[in-house]
Amino acid sequence: TSILSIPALLMMVFAFEYRSVLEYPDWHEPQFLFCLIATFAIGSLLNYGLFLCCTLNSALTTVVVGQLKGLVSTVLGFLLFELPYHD
Repeated sequence: TSILSIPALLMMVFAFEYRSVLEYPDWHEPQFLFCLIATFAIGSLLNYGLFLCCTLNSALTTVVVGQLKGLVSTVLGFLLFELPYHD
């Protein structure tokens, strides 16, 4: 599905976001470029890991691993960040 969405993504970028992307002031900042490249790399590794999990294991294993990932991220979120308080 990612490959099928590329034409729509390119159409939207060139139609609506092209000038905004080119005028972004931090394109020459090393910190921004590092974060951008790191985000692309981590996303690609995550996508490849999911593909590898699907090809080497059954669908049930992939679903269980995904649910465990969600559980771990929820627990870490509660432990690392403050709880929201309502008045």
